[in-house]
Amino acid sequence: MADLVQEPSEVFAARAKATYVGEEVDWALRFAGGYEALPGYARVLFRSRPNDIKYVAVDVPLADYPWLSLMRRGEPVQVRGRIAEVGAMAIELKDAGLLQLVEPSR
Repeated sequence: MADLVQEPSEVFAARAKATYVGEEVDWALRFAGGYEALPGYARVLFRSRPNDIKYVAVDVPLADYPWLSLMRRGEPVQVRGRIAEVGAMAIELKDAGLLQLVEPSR
């Protein structure tokens, strides 16, 4: 399923939609950004690699993830959820859970 996050083509997206919608996923991704979409809820975007075009989007309660406000682009996050939508440029997850990952010191 790793190719699902990395493949940006529309043809693949149509095929993936039929195959993957409803599947549970557990991916190590990179924080790409976020904003408060509704009062108390954040729309958070992730990428599998720092410069990927395709992203994974989730909506989560801000109160459950206070560390989101401290995240920097490219930092690792474990993202779990169920695939709700697969588009040419984005994968939408529902029932998402996030776990902040710490990169080892270099």
